[in-house]
Amino acid sequence: MNIKNIDPNNYQLAASQLWQLLVPNIQYLITQEKETVELAFFQMVDAHLDQRRKSGEFYIVHPVCACLYLTRMKLDSDTLAACLLHDVPEDTKVSLKDLEQNFTKEVIFLISGITKLGKLKYQGEDRYAENLRKMFVAMSRDLRVIFIKLADRLHNLTTLEHLPAHKAQRIAMESLEIYVPIAQRLGINFFKGEIEDAAFPYVYPDKYNEFRLISEVEINKDKSKLNQ
Repeated sequence: MNIKNIDPNNYQLAASQLWQLLVPNIQYLITQEKETVELAFFQMVDAHLDQRRKSGEFYIVHPVCACLYLTRMKLDSDTLAACLLHDVPEDTKVSLKDLEQNFTKEVIFLISGITKLGKLKYQGEDRYAENLRKMFVAMSRDLRVIFIKLADRLHNLTTLEHLPAHKAQRIAMESLEIYVPIAQRLGINFFKGEIEDAAFPYVYPDKYNEFRLISEVEINKDKSKLNQ
């Protein structure tokens, strides 16, 4: 199962497919931890229901994609659960207090941290230091909040084409100016590289097109040599 093959029309089928996609990637967890992730997944599905994103995808695709990035790092079940639920308090009728009934204080703390960071916006170089300070404060409280935010941001960048050009450019610039330096300082090369690659075409479209043209020329040269 590939994320691109998730059913775009049937919400219940899409949920089932997403769970099938997630399960093989959490096998490093013990049984009780898997149950925490499973509970978070189905609570997230029940909360978002058939909501859709600007891309037209069911909303439930986004938290699962973000969570899959974190499973690559073999992060703990509380982090994965918080990642799956991170948009629930802001974008659904289910509140943080509602989630407290089924999840530990640690999971709730992580979700709350993500919600606070969600208010951080790129406002030019004059606010750059303040934004970094907020990120570092979050890091000092629990580094896992930053991991979730990086995963959230990376998947959002993959859907920028569905946003108005000015908003896509702002989000991409914000990613390069705030999230890439954080990933770099933490030594998380995966997030640093992927965020840079996804954001670059929107911030520097002329340079991107130039690089792409050069690459295409070089590829065609190589093909010509092979065919000789």
